[in-house]
Amino acid sequence: MHANISPITFHQAGTATQLHVVAHVSPNRSASVEWTLTDDAGKRMQAGLLTLDGAAYQAWGASDEYLFTWAADSLGLTVTEVVEPPPPTPFVPPAQEPAMD
Repeated sequence: MHANISPITFHQAGTATQLHVVAHVSPNRSASVEWTLTDDAGKRMQAGLLTLDGAAYQAWGASDEYLFTWAADSLGLTVTEVVEPPPPTPFVPPAQEPAMD
């Protein structure tokens, strides 16, 4: 899962278009939120750490979309879309070779 954002241009590096976040949770207290800005190809432009606590932590609930919008707001970014990863490809067992007698 990631969020598409309004593009941010870094002079030498290029343009960031995606926000990725990972939360490390201290239950019922807070979360450390690692964030990374990347371009469309996944090239890292900038990264950092935020702390989600207090009322913002309580408001998080079960919505991961909230985490993206909270991080974007904290960084002064605009989320244009939160993108769910595609579902996994169903497992198809390999075809059995006929037995040779």
